[in-house]
Amino acid sequence: MKRLFSHIKLTTLSLLLFSACSQDDVMKDKTSDAVTEDFLRIGSVSVTDFVSENGSRATNDGITVTFANDDRLGVLLIDETGEAFTNAPFRYDGNQWNNENSVFYSGNIASAIAYFPYTADIGNTLPSSIDELKKIFIHKETFAEKDLLVSEISEFDDGLMRIDFTHAFSMISFSAENTVKSANNNDVTYLLGLSNVSFSIGDISYTPELMNNRYVCLVDEESLSQNDFRYFYTVNDESYAKTIATENIILEANKSYSFPCPVTQETSGIASGDFYCISSADDDVVILPGTAAVIPDGWTCKGIVFYTMDSSAFSTYASTNELTADDYPGYNGNHGLVVSLSDGGALGTAESFEKFLLTSVTDWDSKTVLNGYKMTKAMQEAVTNNTIQSFTALNNHDESVSSSATSWFAPSFMELAILVRGDDGNTVSSNGRTRINRQLQKVGGTDVAEGNIPSITFESQTSPQQQNVVWFVTGSSGDEYSYPFADAVPGETYRPICAF
Repeated sequence: MKRLFSHIKLTTLSLLLFSACSQDDVMKDKTSDAVTEDFLRIGSVSVTDFVSENGSRATNDGITVTFANDDRLGVLLIDETGEAFTNAPFRYDGNQWNNENSVFYSGNIASAIAYFPYTADIGNTLPSSIDELKKIFIHKETFAEKDLLVSEISEFDDGLMRIDFTHAFSMISFSAENTVKSANNNDVTYLLGLSNVSFSIGDISYTPELMNNRYVCLVDEESLSQNDFRYFYTVNDESYAKTIATENIILEANKSYSFPCPVTQETSGIASGDFYCISSADDDVVILPGTAAVIPDGWTCKGIVFYTMDSSAFSTYASTNELTADDYPGYNGNHGLVVSLSDGGALGTAESFEKFLLTSVTDWDSKTVLNGYKMTKAMQEAVTNNTIQSFTALNNHDESVSSSATSWFAPSFMELAILVRGDDGNTVSSNGRTRINRQLQKVGGTDVAEGNIPSITFESQTSPQQQNVVWFVTGSSGDEYSYPFADAVPGETYRPICAF
């Protein structure tokens, strides 16, 4: 309303001034140099986006283009001599483009160049062509600043303009893809994480930006040739240098040119740091390598693999936890443990854990056995039988992981040690936690805490003051320690895991 009111005041003032002139002066032909009572207006704005990929700030759904609130575009007004004389800014309010400086339409306007994003710092002499505009924007630092949209306007309907934007530069993008088999033998293609991406054209070096999991850069070049064009990248600590397969590529504005980044490494088996994912459409599982940059559409990451087992080791694991190994075929012959993306809760509030543990669970006090699943199941059954009051270590972990994995459970000391320390869990360190947290951050998970993390392993000491202690691993250093819970249970948060 404030902007509209200012326009009304200006219009009224203009009409008052015009009233002092003759009627003939006011109604001069539009082709003359006289200012009329019509504001310069924008009727519509569209964007023809990059042919293959969208790299602009505007969102293109194939039908309409949506700009962000307060985006600004500029309109360079050009006279009959071909010289620009005004750089008029327009601001988007979520519904329309508003003429910020209340610029009037004039017969002095022979043509115009609309451009986005608007800049007031455009030089002492206004650019009068798209080529002159490009020389200003090509030196901008970021992709968003450099991504110049342009539209030449030759028709005005009483100051109403139709703007059809195209990208002024060519876009070069780099990405690496790989394919892995799902549990149901389906091919799943994913993007690999790249680093140290750069390229050169002749003697000029470029550093592309990471956008939407691809590295992109805008260039103002006519062509790329095998002799002059090189691009470089690193995947999983191995570096590569490539050029184009054809002898020459002619570049066009408003077009995107994608260059693959092949790798010689072949993924085999599974490893700590891989992503355990389930299909959103059917009961399928895929374990993506830790080098994956993003989870593909149609898949949901449930957790991060932190320990692996072959069939023989899993057979022992299944026997220890009273599982039927045949019910858990694993993933393409491999098995392992997966840590959840989020924390669970504290142990519970019961007073009878001591009696329950001492009489009901084998190896409840062993710090070397992977038996968190069995311990957890026993406690859940004890709650059902009212032996203990509650068991809340698995808060927010009621959903099934997949048909080929166990339900979530609280880790035993040995499982927690492996998670935090890495490898076999016997060497004190926080290497495992560091690696897993790096992967959790890629998929929006919550870090495994730096503080004290409880296990579900307990131990009965000989001293009456130390009866029934719970064992912890500190996430920051990987050290172990314990303290008695006596009449209270540990208040620290557990980190659920599962097995497949």
